[in-house]
Amino acid sequence: MIIGLSLIFGIMAIFLLMGKGSFLIAGYNTASESEKARYDEKKLCRVMGVGMMLIAFGLLATAFFKMIGVVIMLITIALALVVMFVGSGHCYREEYQKEVAKTPWYKNSQVYFAIIGILVSIGVGIMMFIGNINVKFLDQSVVFKATLSRTTEVVYQDIEKVSYVESLDIGKKKMGINNMAINAGRFQNDKFGRYLLYCYTSCKDYVVMETKDGIVVVNDKTASQTKALYEKLKDK
Repeated sequence: MIIGLSLIFGIMAIFLLMGKGSFLIAGYNTASESEKARYDEKKLCRVMGVGMMLIAFGLLATAFFKMIGVVIMLITIALALVVMFVGSGHCYREEYQKEVAKTPWYKNSQVYFAIIGILVSIGVGIMMFIGNINVKFLDQSVVFKATLSRTTEVVYQDIEKVSYVESLDIGKKKMGINNMAINAGRFQNDKFGRYLLYCYTSCKDYVVMETKDGIVVVNDKTASQTKALYEKLKDK
């Protein structure tokens, strides 16, 4: 899905970089003829094409890399937004350029660039270095929750086997969160195929539950805490 989406953005980018496809540019395609006449259409298309190509590259990075792929995606999307929003202000025809240069937006474009960069940096820091996993034991089931991921409830009677492993190739994320703090959601590896994962990156020990609905893998912040989680699940 991600690869397909990146290909779509890539094809759009190539089309725009050729100076064509202005109908793809939101805002411009609905502008009046007099407003369109103020722009150098080919230049605007190429600026938007660079932005689209950056987005395509960022999406593709998440398909082939793990945590670093998300960082690359966030950075490239931020750069794409800067290129498209700031760059579009420099795509007016020469006869309108002096008039546009007097506008507050044009004069302060570098300030806007800096503000966007700071906001993106803060956003990347928040997204990449925070996350929490919560395991709640109920009378008849156990519930797994994680930041920005789905909640899973497993009935004790549906657990067929519980095992403790000290290393595991978690594979690739299919849906969920994958950052410097936690990995959670639906993942896929060679051993389990598609499975549910709720784990902290700081710990390399895992509890593997084989259930009637598939594999669920979980851990805690430390090996000792993960071992305690394993013992509690075995008792249940």
